[in-house]
Amino acid sequence: MRAGRLAAAGLETPEFQIANENTLALTINAYSRLAYQFIDNGGRRYAGNQGFDESNALGAESVLLRTAAWEPLANDPAALIERMNQLLMQGQMPEAMRATLVNYVSAIPTSEAAYRARRVVEAADLILSSPQYVVQR
Repeated sequence: MRAGRLAAAGLETPEFQIANENTLALTINAYSRLAYQFIDNGGRRYAGNQGFDESNALGAESVLLRTAAWEPLANDPAALIERMNQLLMQGQMPEAMRATLVNYVSAIPTSEAAYRARRVVEAADLILSSPQYVVQR
């Protein structure tokens, strides 16, 4: 049931009572920051999305995305996006979103391991920040 129909039926949606433009922007920014803190297949640690700078500034408390298990799928963008669809969106990704993500990921070169990791990280970031992911269906 959508929020409008819930309200019309006299039911409350507490999650929408605390959500506003500010909390949604903060949440999406936090997801992005986390997506770009990662460890690639070679064990290199990265932080930040500008050039994927290798970083020793990450501490023991840092949350890091481990891309090694995903990197083999990076050579097949459609398979990568479908796997993320199954795990992150329970297979409910709209076809238009899937096509857009596959095209976007396909444009990222895979000549180096860091770029295979980049395909994984950017796909995860785009999915986690999408309205289709943020709104529970």
